[in-house]
Amino acid sequence: MNYYLEGVLKWPFRARHSFGFGIHSPYGFSFITGVLRDASSGYYAYDELGEVASRHGRSEREARGLYRVLLHLRGEFGCPAELSSEGSSESMGEARSFLSEIAALAIPEQEPERLPLLLADSFKGEAEGAAEVVRERLAGKGGAFLLTGVNRSREGRRLRRLLLENPPAGIVFDGWHSMLVVARRGLPSQVFQVLFPR
Repeated sequence: MNYYLEGVLKWPFRARHSFGFGIHSPYGFSFITGVLRDASSGYYAYDELGEVASRHGRSEREARGLYRVLLHLRGEFGCPAELSSEGSSESMGEARSFLSEIAALAIPEQEPERLPLLLADSFKGEAEGAAEVVRERLAGKGGAFLLTGVNRSREGRRLRRLLLENPPAGIVFDGWHSMLVVARRGLPSQVFQVLFPR
């Protein structure tokens, strides 16, 4: 299906799930209502996030939403084993991307490494290989994969489609422009169509 047509047709489902309706997973419900929709909380880095967003031509609301997601993942998994775009700027995104600047604010470098957190912003690499890397990395000890800027590249849309066709173990939050895959013991394989803040 055409990427843009899919966005229009699935919008009602995304909007419904974004308020928690139809989400029967306790983890999924608490993530959606407590992290994605929690715009009432103010965080110390919100002023800096506005500067990051304007530097990259993105909205401050999107930056704040991604910051909350990264703080949640940090609390759940600890500091990421790889706070990069999967090793190199070619494979998973830009060298100093929008997402990596937000991650630098959310995750202090001195924290111990525990589980992998893979980040990709405006992905421009080879989609099939990247999808396999994500599946392999999350199948082991668990972790998370956050893909943003899907609408900014054809390769990003292809990677999103590959991960939706054959999702990794765990819960997939597909937000059309962004995607989060969370894999850990005890989480069932589910895909939720949601609206990430934009």
